[in-house]
Amino acid sequence: MTTETRRFLTGVLNGWHAVETRALDPETNTPGCAAHAWSVCDKLVRVAKDEYQPYDPAVVPGSYDPCQACLWTVAARTGTLDAALARLADPLAHDTAAAILNEFARLHADLDDAHLMDDPATLQLVVQVARHAPVLLVTEECAEGECDHLGTGGPPCADCPGSLACRACSLQEGSWAGEWEGMYRTECTIPAPCAVLLRIAEHFGVTQ
Repeated sequence: MTTETRRFLTGVLNGWHAVETRALDPETNTPGCAAHAWSVCDKLVRVAKDEYQPYDPAVVPGSYDPCQACLWTVAARTGTLDAALARLADPLAHDTAAAILNEFARLHADLDDAHLMDDPATLQLVVQVARHAPVLLVTEECAEGECDHLGTGGPPCADCPGSLACRACSLQEGSWAGEWEGMYRTECTIPAPCAVLLRIAEHFGVTQ
């Protein structure tokens, strides 16, 4: 982790957020409480426990998803966009996000590196690509490593069969479902790549 990324703390609000340390300054911290602060995506969040500090988008506790707006904003402000891109495992999502950033860099070649990528219009597109990146859905047995597939990695392993879905477009079971919380609902599981990702990719000339 770079010195730059250490200026961010971890916040919690239905996901993991990034908080600039200056947001905890009593003179600028609107809530007036050291336990809460404004995240870089402009949400009032609770500052996480010490064991989750400082903010590190590469090591996000599994109980929550990272806020993509925070993740990409931190990457832009700390010069770690390449690392953020590398975490997009889906080829279409990765190539589309890269095309967006490359297009902005081409159109703004006169900007220095410190101001190049912290652009809200550009980040809005990249964040949507990341949110709509496909996820692999597998059976419960594969997810828990109780299947008889022989591939490496996992669970699930490389040989586990599954289907791709869009997490942002699909519905998942809530807390009312108990142990099934987070499961994708058959009433609204949207196959990936979804229309949102395909449209952005088309605009930037990226094909599957």
